[in-house]
Amino acid sequence: MNAHVAPRVFPRRSAAGGFTLIELMITVAIVAILAAIAVPSYRDSVWKAKRGEAKSAITRTMQSEERWYTQNNAYLPFPIPPLPAGTPFSTYSADNSGNSRYSIKAEACTGGITRCVVVTATVVGAADPKCGAFLSMDSTGVKLPTTTGCW
Repeated sequence: MNAHVAPRVFPRRSAAGGFTLIELMITVAIVAILAAIAVPSYRDSVWKAKRGEAKSAITRTMQSEERWYTQNNAYLPFPIPPLPAGTPFSTYSADNSGNSRYSIKAEACTGGITRCVVVTATVVGAADPKCGAFLSMDSTGVKLPTTTGCW
C-alpha cells in the first residue's frame, strides 16, 4: 500500500521577526567600544577648551596689568574677590562668575624680583588632569606649569 504522504510544512519565519540575541550582543559590544574611545577624547577636548579660556583670561589680565603699570608705575596685585574699586580687572575667566571654570588673581612675584606680577588662573572644582590646579604667567613671560600642552 503506497499511500501518498503529504509533505510536512514548516512554519515560515516572517521578515519582521526581530533580532537574535547574538546580534544584539554584538551591537552592544560595538557601542561599548566606541564609547570607550569617544568619552575620554571628549573630556580631553572639554579641558582643552577650558585651558584656552584660562590662557585668554591670563593674557587679558596681564595686558590690563601692563596698562595699569604704565599709568601708575606699579603693578596692582589683587586677590580673588573682592576686587579693589575702580580697577579694570576681572576675577573670573568667562563672561561671568557663574559659568567660569577658573578664578583669576594677581600677586607680586616671589624671589626678590621687584616690579613684577604673577597672574594665576586657579581651577574652580576638580583639577585639570593634564595641567593640575592652576595656570600662571608672570610679567617676565615665565609660564607655569611647563607640562607640554598646557601652554
